[in-house]
Amino acid sequence: MRALDYLSELEQLERISSYDGSVIRFITRPSLKVQIAAVESMPTSIQYIDDPAIEAQLIAVKSDYQALKYIKSPNLKVQLVAVQANAVAICQIYAPAPMIQTVAFEKMPILINLVGPIDSIDITLLKKYKSFLDQDRREYLKKLENQITESYVAGDPNTWSEEQQIEWILDGGSWSTRIRQLENPSEKVVIAALTEDPYELEYIVNPSLRVQLAAVQLNGNSIRFVENQLPMLQWAAIKQNAYSIRHMTNPIEDVQLYAVSEDASLINEIANPTPKVIDFMREEYGYEYKRS
Repeated sequence: MRALDYLSELEQLERISSYDGSVIRFITRPSLKVQIAAVESMPTSIQYIDDPAIEAQLIAVKSDYQALKYIKSPNLKVQLVAVQANAVAICQIYAPAPMIQTVAFEKMPILINLVGPIDSIDITLLKKYKSFLDQDRREYLKKLENQITESYVAGDPNTWSEEQQIEWILDGGSWSTRIRQLENPSEKVVIAALTEDPYELEYIVNPSLRVQLAAVQLNGNSIRFVENQLPMLQWAAIKQNAYSIRHMTNPIEDVQLYAVSEDASLINEIANPTPKVIDFMREEYGYEYKRS
């Protein structure tokens, strides 16, 4: 038992208010309210809490990035809040995730020289902030780029890393068919290929929902290559291109309404318009639809 365990929660809060957050060191299992009061008073007092609540962690790191070093294995959300509040917080994180790196370096590019280990830094960020790199990191980037170049010259693209495959795909430019040469491309590689030509979806074996969504968001007509045209895919396609309804086997009512509101002639592209759509055509355009 610690010195202030005998006090009620209200009394513990009063002690923190009278002194500062460090008082929490004398409480064994502080409540959430007490934890929050402590870190609001002194963010680094989180070091005295054995198992701090996520709410307390977020408040602490948002107020003072130094609090991050006192949190054992902070989750991604806590790390993100910390670097959003102060980019220097990334220096408290070992091998930060690419997302964390992106946020921090965007705020303060020079920090790319302080993050470690060096091989944890995303290569795309090394390239983006090349002008800020110190000599050691410039040499490291040059070595990586040489390895990629050598890989391109000799070797099967199916043996390359995901990053190498993406660069190779993008180097092919619009209408490139390079994705077809990869036997089992990752989702990330496939999406990179679709940004060049959404119609390449036709050649992707068992595309994930995310891949299908990316394709129809880029070109609604690519929904023609989707076997299971889920409502969310229909919506994404129709918003990108109203004429994509021509390639939908069974468009939902709201998608039908959206299409004919964009172009009345699209009623002829809908095999089975719903009664609501038929009424809409009559009221808005004076068009009497007759089923064939």
